[in-house]
Amino acid sequence: MSESGSDNDSIELTEEQMEQKAEELNTQILEVFLKYDTEHIDYMPAKDFKLAMEDLGDKINEKQCYNYMMKADPQNEGKISYEAFKNLVLDKRASEKSSSTSELMDAFIALGGEEGGEGCVDADKLIQIIKHDFQMTIDIEALIKEVDEDGSGEIEFDEFQELLGGKVGTDDPTE
Repeated sequence: MSESGSDNDSIELTEEQMEQKAEELNTQILEVFLKYDTEHIDYMPAKDFKLAMEDLGDKINEKQCYNYMMKADPQNEGKISYEAFKNLVLDKRASEKSSSTSELMDAFIALGGEEGGEGCVDADKLIQIIKHDFQMTIDIEALIKEVDEDGSGEIEFDEFQELLGGKVGTDDPTE
C-alpha cells in the first residue's frame, strides 16, 4: 500500500473513531433517559433531569437546571421527551466546547496573538508568564518544544490550543 493510501486509512480510522464516540454518547444518553423513564411512556419526570445530567457526568447548578428545564418543558408539564433530553445534552456539550475555544482565543490575543487566531505568541513570553507570573512548576519548555511544530519559538493558535487545551502528550489522534 502506498503512503497516501496509508494516510487515507488513518483519516478513515479517525472518522470511524469519531463516529464511534458519537454512537457511544447517544447510547449513554438513551440508557440514562431509560433509567428515569420508569413508567416506559417515552418521557422522564422533569424532577429527575438534574440527576440524569449528573449520571452523564454533567454537573449543573440550580439556575442552569431551571434554564434547561424551560427549554425542554416550556409548557411546564413536568416531563421531558427523549429528543428534548438528548438535544439539551448535546447542546450543552457543544456550548462548553465553544466556550473553551473562545476562552483560549481570548488568552491567545492577550499574549500577543491576533483576532481569528492569526499571528503568534512568543514562546519566551509564555514561559515567563507561566513560570514567573503564575509560579507554576510544570516543564513548560518541554511542552512548548512538543507543540512548536516548526521550532520557530513562536506559538501559532493551533499550537497554543494544543498546549493549553490539554492535548499535549496524548497519542490519541481523536483528541
